[in-house]
Order: sequence, then C-alpha cells, then structure tokens
Amino acid sequence: MGYRPSMTRQALDCLQEMQAFVASKHNERIANNGQTRKDRIYSKSTFNTYLDIGTHFANWAKDNFGCKTLDDARPHVGAYLEQRMLDGISAWTLHRDASALAKLYQCNSADFGVKLPPRYRSEISRYHNITEKMAEFEAEHPLLARACKSCGLRRHELRALRVEDVYVDASGNIRVLVRQGKGGRRREVYALDDSILQLAQMAQEQGRTYICRTIPPRAPLHGYRRIFAQATYAKFARPINQIPAKDRYVCRGDMQGIVLDKRAMYSVSKALGHNRLGIVTHYLFTPK
Repeated sequence: MGYRPSMTRQALDCLQEMQAFVASKHNERIANNGQTRKDRIYSKSTFNTYLDIGTHFANWAKDNFGCKTLDDARPHVGAYLEQRMLDGISAWTLHRDASALAKLYQCNSADFGVKLPPRYRSEISRYHNITEKMAEFEAEHPLLARACKSCGLRRHELRALRVEDVYVDASGNIRVLVRQGKGGRRREVYALDDSILQLAQMAQEQGRTYICRTIPPRAPLHGYRRIFAQATYAKFARPINQIPAKDRYVCRGDMQGIVLDKRAMYSVSKALGHNRLGIVTHYLFTPK
C-alpha cells in the first residue's frame, strides 16, 4: 500500500494549490466576467484562516467518523457545521467556516445542506468594548492612533507603508499609497489630517524605510477604520432631500429604512479597499 498523507496534510496541499498571493483578485474578476475564481486564494491571512478551519474539520471528521481522506469527510461537513451551531459559535464564525470548507471542496456553502443562522452586526465581537480599547491605545500611542483614524488602513497595509508612499499632492492634499491592499489591489487614500505625514517625516529623519513596521498587537485598527469611514462618508454625503432616486441606497435588516448616499458610499468603499456598497454599512453604524 502506498503512502497516504494525513488529512491535515491533504488540506494543506489542497489549499496550497490555490495560493495566488501575487495575483490581483480585482483584475482576475474582471477577466472572469465579474466572477471570483473559486480555485484561488489571494490573501495570506485568508489562507492561514482557511487552513486552521480545514485542519480543525479534518481532525473532527477523523475522531468522530474515522475518516482518512478529505473525500471520506465530505459527507460530514453538514454535521460539522450543525455541531458548531450547537456549541454556540456565532453566526459570523459559522458563515466563515462554511466559506472555508466550500473553498476546500470547490463548491458553494449552500451545497452542504445546512441553513446557517442570520448574521447581525451586534454579534461582531471585534466591536465589544471598543471604546475602552481605543481610549487605552490612544493614551499610549497618541500620534499612531490619530494616523490610523486619518487613513483607515488595515494592519498589513500600515506595516507595509513606506516613507515615499505618503506625500502632499499639487492641491495640498495628503495622500497615502497602498501598494497591495485586499485582493492585491492598489489604491490611494486621502488622509483626513497630517498625522500620517508626521509619522512619515519622523521615519525619514531616523533613516527608516517603513513608517510603522511594528504595530502593537492591541491596536484596535478596525475601530479606527470605522471612524475613518464615518468621517469620509460625512465629507461626501449629500442631504437626503438632495440625493437623486438613482443614488439612494435603502438599508435593510436592523437598519431597515435608513437612506444613504450611494455616491458617498462609493468614496468610502474605495478608500477602505472594498468593492461592495453593502459592506460599507458595517462601518457607518455602531452595533448596539
């Protein structure tokens, strides 16, 4: 009998074949008639997350059903997700797990035959005690906190930021070049104040190439992205009575009936490095 790798190794090999970290998700979507390729993983952080989920599922299937291959484990994905629900895992985490396993098996999460619970913004754990976390961080790192609120970058984007990536344009605006954002996309962000420029100037004076190579692990960056999104939206949004019907975005779910300005939402989405309007609402409103 030939050698058969462990199930966790099978999951690793399968996901490694999908690695496309240097490719542009945005460009490949355009080339694929607007559809994202199911056999690609464009982010290293996404790869690591999906690998953790795939490994956890593989071990669960082995321990509970004696599975030895991923094909053997495939019929038990539904039972795994149902068990996760019984364990009290949040709806957001369940949807993430289902997406990861759908990637592993190159299918849609609906194919697993499990009705996942709806997701509510109030259940997002990253927002819990966010005000206290930001207050603590700002007391220790006031300039860095201001810079995070000023440009709304993700952790990996901030760490990769070079001195020359922050500059003042001909109109006097402070602009930040993000070389490789989510999905490998490149973008420029208009900073809301000069704090990130101050950090760049300090790094230049100290002979450093990168502005914020080391970021404290407790930095509440997603909270700062939310503050940046709200300020950017307020900067571009028109009064409701001045928004044309075609530019009106009517919210649903727990924000049902709220009307937003699509034009301002596009500005926020672009600045945050997203390409969907719906996701902007998660930044504009604080979960209760």
